[in-house]
Amino acid sequence: MMLGEKIFAQAMILAGQPEEQEMLRVLCRITADSLLSRLKEGLTEEDCQEALVNGGSLYALAAWNGVQGSEDVQELRAGDLTIKRGSEQSGTSAETYRAQAEKMLRPYLKDPFAFLGV
Repeated sequence: MMLGEKIFAQAMILAGQPEEQEMLRVLCRITADSLLSRLKEGLTEEDCQEALVNGGSLYALAAWNGVQGSEDVQELRAGDLTIKRGSEQSGTSAETYRAQAEKMLRPYLKDPFAFLGV
């Protein structure tokens, strides 16, 4: 199974079988491509596959949640994370997912920002 499909399978579990499955599948493929292009020099997908799937599913859910804008997942379980649905803090969930994904993937990804000169 390709990385995008593994991320999609986990995101489906975390999202609770959303109606917009095809949109989530596309977001997962985009996430997989993006993460693979940002791997640190010398690392392969196989070196950090579990982190890519877990962090990738959070990135994809962040994107999907931003598109949906309806009921948000307040908390979710990916590894040590837990899912709770609700809509109390609707604007913060996508940011929370992204922040958690970045923490999970930090050891494996190149720094997205670089100063090339002044």
